[in-house]
Amino acid sequence: MHSPVKNLIKWLSVFNLKFSIIFGMDGKSRYFLLFGALLVIALAVTLSTKSPSGSETAFPESEKLVVGAQNNLGLSLFFIAREKGFFRDQGLDVETAMFSAGPEINEAMLADRVDVGMMGDMPVITIASKIPVKVFSTVVTGRYRRRIMVPMDSDVRNITDLNGKKMGLKKGGAMYTNWLLIEKYYGVKASQIVDVDNPNQPDALRTKQIDAIFTKEPVSSTIEMNRWGRWVPVEQVPGLSDPLVAIAKESTLKKRPEAIRKFIRALKKAESFVKDNPDESAQVMSNIISLPLNVTKRVMQFDNYTTATTQDIYQDFDLVAGSMIEDGIITKKPENLFDMSYYDSA
Repeated sequence: MHSPVKNLIKWLSVFNLKFSIIFGMDGKSRYFLLFGALLVIALAVTLSTKSPSGSETAFPESEKLVVGAQNNLGLSLFFIAREKGFFRDQGLDVETAMFSAGPEINEAMLADRVDVGMMGDMPVITIASKIPVKVFSTVVTGRYRRRIMVPMDSDVRNITDLNGKKMGLKKGGAMYTNWLLIEKYYGVKASQIVDVDNPNQPDALRTKQIDAIFTKEPVSSTIEMNRWGRWVPVEQVPGLSDPLVAIAKESTLKKRPEAIRKFIRALKKAESFVKDNPDESAQVMSNIISLPLNVTKRVMQFDNYTTATTQDIYQDFDLVAGSMIEDGIITKKPENLFDMSYYDSA
């Protein structure tokens, strides 16, 4: 028994004896008085060991991760792991910090406000040009997560028909970079590239302010299912697998290796759950993302929810980095960006 506890019991015994002598208590009464005092102390100690949130499980600081995420169906593995308690099962306390885009997660990571960031190729390459970070797991890939949509009565039937057309997309990010790669690969050239925010893309297409849009989910599925436009199913540029990945600073990985492994194990469990329970997974994500269930199911058909990192993903990052150098966004490709040792040992 620890000495502070022994000292406390000894003190209580002396106090109990003096108290009983003063008030004329017999042995049995003294016993109940001492038992009651110990019970109160035990209850106080139990309450004090609960976590600040009121949960009965208190996680040590080393087992807590703050994760920067976006309201994106591509991050279904993360949200499923969170909602189904897979992180908790690993003994990991995960706090979600929500952002609207990858660059915002980068800013939070630079300021040490998040431990893990989940984002696409372009923002990962951008932050890797500033600080040492590593990709330690994939979350999703999908060649048709980004799609070309045209009005229902458009004469565009294949990729070559897009030559000379007015293309709408969101500039300043991966969509613009990917479109330039598609133009280069297929030898087509848009007559004009119009900067259109994602929420305004359906109306811009429906009212024919543009001839086509290059957009991502869930915009493309929303357009398709409302019959505001149709998909031009062209073969995508090799290597453009549109991955979302999990990254952390090198310093975080070295200081918190077991927490990172627990994070990966939970993602792997979510991967199996999504494959075995597609309808339930879609229902969970429909509630989280606030999308109609039918649209959610359609979007999830284009997503390949996987934690494995393949050669196609390496090629994706290499192609995007090369394009970013040509556009003057970065000066050189990041070296040794992937560290799969944590994934392999998880």
